[in-house]
Amino acid sequence: MIDLKNRLYTDIAIVLTEKHPLTAKEIHEKLKMKGFSYSYQYVHKSLNNLQKYEFVSKMSTKYSLNLKYLTNLKEFLIKASNQYDLDQNVFMQSVTGSLLKVFNKKEAEAISKGIVKQINQKIMEKLDEWYSRYYDPEEKEIKTILSQAQFKGKRVLEIGSGTGRLTGKLAKHCKSIVSIDHNEDSIEYCREKFKKVKNVEFVHASVNDLKNLPHKQYDIILSGWAGLHYSKDLPKILEKLQKLLTKNGIVIIIEAYQDSEYVKILNLIRPKASKVNEKQNELTSLLFKTFKTVDKKVISTHYVFPSYEKLEETFKIELVYEEGSVWHDKDSKKLRKYVDEKGNLEVGEAFIMWTCNNKP
Repeated sequence: MIDLKNRLYTDIAIVLTEKHPLTAKEIHEKLKMKGFSYSYQYVHKSLNNLQKYEFVSKMSTKYSLNLKYLTNLKEFLIKASNQYDLDQNVFMQSVTGSLLKVFNKKEAEAISKGIVKQINQKIMEKLDEWYSRYYDPEEKEIKTILSQAQFKGKRVLEIGSGTGRLTGKLAKHCKSIVSIDHNEDSIEYCREKFKKVKNVEFVHASVNDLKNLPHKQYDIILSGWAGLHYSKDLPKILEKLQKLLTKNGIVIIIEAYQDSEYVKILNLIRPKASKVNEKQNELTSLLFKTFKTVDKKVISTHYVFPSYEKLEETFKIELVYEEGSVWHDKDSKKLRKYVDEKGNLEVGEAFIMWTCNNKP
């Protein structure tokens, strides 16, 4: 059986959906242009394997996607999506373009959307594993959240459902939760995940557009790791949140702390300029201006990984899926060296928590 998790197979397939037929040399050059450092010998060997299993066909010296490839495309790409190297828009255009060679436009779009939906489901499952399984084994985060307000009998608005990591924990302590997210895939995933939980409602909405939510209905608003400090119109968003709160309602905001070991490792792998501290200081000022009171604290947590592979996978997800970068072999070497020198599979994390009271 062909190893469908081989990253190079995915990259070759995408190159050939963009243009074909191509020689092995042309494919190698296009991969180099995309920033991949595969050797020509490895590319040629992979093409021969893909040809052997009829994913590509060869005429003279040039390779093309085989029409039989389309019948195997679904399984191939779902499994390959574990590598998190598929930009969704590029992927949709590439797959639809290939399918148009066989189906009409309407059929091709329906098929490609179906494939993307299943890939997104797989990605959400992996994100859920990342967010939930290895992070904060002592549950310091949820304990700190619950210490900020009385949740029993309260109505909660959650900004940023994600995979429902905090939603499920909070639902056990409050009367009801409305959880919103701008990502429709997150909402669909959470609706299925919590379909038996009666006091949770998931709404596809952006924090920039909260006009359909009722005023003065929520006792607690929680924004957990939603990047609120990056919002372009933060003063208006905070003003809107205040209007949604009941009198003496509580706003709790959680964001990543920039001096954590986790961020240190990210900067080791991919150094970049950051305005996070500046943005978070601005958030503090605007919260004080809006609510006249701000309690700000830093809470230390950590990840505990069962294997190096899971640790590396987490940082791949962060850089490739969350930030849209490309993971290179040199990134793996940097990370491996850091972990080997450290001698364990724990990674320190920390978050900043802002708590404000909507005093009348």
